[in-house]
Amino acid sequence: MDSFESFEQAACKAFDFLCDRFGFQSPEIERLGRESYVHFQKGPRIVSIAWEPGTPPIVELFLPTEGSGLPATPWAERDGVPYSRRFPGRIGSGPGSSNREGPRRGPHAWKQPTAVMFEEYLAEEARNLEDAELIFIS
Repeated sequence: MDSFESFEQAACKAFDFLCDRFGFQSPEIERLGRESYVHFQKGPRIVSIAWEPGTPPIVELFLPTEGSGLPATPWAERDGVPYSRRFPGRIGSGPGSSNREGPRRGPHAWKQPTAVMFEEYLAEEARNLEDAELIFIS
């Protein structure tokens, strides 16, 4: 299994609670160039987990711009509807709160990630999403 497959499987597993408990659709996997995305959608809201080799995965939230108070993200438009992007809030000292490399990982750890690294990191990101963004995912 290559690193992209490891990332995609770990993201699907860690964030499957969105489907099971919050009614999101099954994940869609998309590869564009050097990046891979796992998208979960519920109505107009999207939780996207992205990974590019050499960097830790990131979680992004997308929602229609109208009424959000956020600026439109030009490349995020969907079917002619302007969308905005934001990052989840942080609870406690999760992997993204102060050190985007994750717990106990050096600055070069993401150059050769393992399946276990993805699983641990994304499980913690999923817990943070549920804790910090309950209104968005409900």
